[in-house]
Amino acid sequence: CRAQFGRARAAIDASRALAYQVIDDRVKDRPNGPIVNLARVAMVRAERAVAEASLTWLADDALELGSIANSQLKTSMIAGLGGGSVEVQLNLISRSLFAPTREVG
Repeated sequence: CRAQFGRARAAIDASRALAYQVIDDRVKDRPNGPIVNLARVAMVRAERAVAEASLTWLADDALELGSIANSQLKTSMIAGLGGGSVEVQLNLISRSLFAPTREVG
């Protein structure tokens, strides 16, 4: 269980780092790139990792309305909708990475 919480914490830290990079890019008027979509995917995956760890730790409590585990479970399900579905974000990332490029000259 500790390893699961460790992975969740790592996912949170990665998500936070990507979000800070997106904010920094916007403050510096840099164009949006696939990092915006990566940050959204990382946020959803972090929420899901926390939910899975919470369910492992507080399994029975997750079904109790108003409990911390139940709240986290609901948040993790909603996070994917708020950030755009992970599948859509991954599709946008792949399009930006594999888009045909124009030759200069």
